[in-house]
Amino acid sequence: MQGVKKTAIGSFQKVIFESVIDTFAGGVTLDLDGYTNPDNIVPGGTLIGRKDPVTGLAKIVTIEDGTAPEDPKTLSEKPLGYLRTDIPVDDNPLAAVVIEGIVRRQALPEEYQENIDLIDAALPKMTSV
Repeated sequence: MQGVKKTAIGSFQKVIFESVIDTFAGGVTLDLDGYTNPDNIVPGGTLIGRKDPVTGLAKIVTIEDGTAPEDPKTLSEKPLGYLRTDIPVDDNPLAAVVIEGIVRRQALPEEYQENIDLIDAALPKMTSV
């Protein structure tokens, strides 16, 4: 095949979902201000928050420590769902968000695995196995 050039680097894509029942219609555009990742991607399985009514952008949800060491951890904002697949960090990242289905705990980022009960309580339509 002459003239065909490979422009992407091959990589392994984790299987994050056992079953996807529903996704957020139309997806969301992410607000990635302050987000950094050495791979320059937002990994699949990242928690995505609800759209901001003013900007129309959704932010990545983070897990925050309580004010005192004995206080429980909290989510930075109410999550909408999990990011469906890895997406590149660019100026206008459009993301598919899974809002109902079955997610594999071992495929999630380590921080989410440690706080899965907190996330499960915030996303009742998602089941983690």
